Amino acid sequence: MSQSSFWWQRYGTLAQMAQATVALLGFVAILFQINEIRTSNRASSARQAFLGYTDLAFKNPKYSQPDYEKIKASGRDEQVQY
Repeated sequence: MSQSSFWWQRYGTLAQMAQATVALLGFVAILFQINEIRTSNRASSARQAFLGYTDLAFKNPKYSQPDYEKIKASGRDEQVQY
């Protein structure tokens, strides 16, 4: 006995389809937020590292632009006097 069924009986009502669509959009929004948080954290870490190096360069200006020829000439084991 073949029973005829309507399309919404097979796939769900309009409310169920709307709910599934909203849930899918919410999931995509969560993935987007996770990606943005990851990007923001990377930028923040890079900024902190740059500020740390800049702070060291201001506190020790003689090390910020070293004399490479003097370093090469002195050899590996000797300390360079600035």
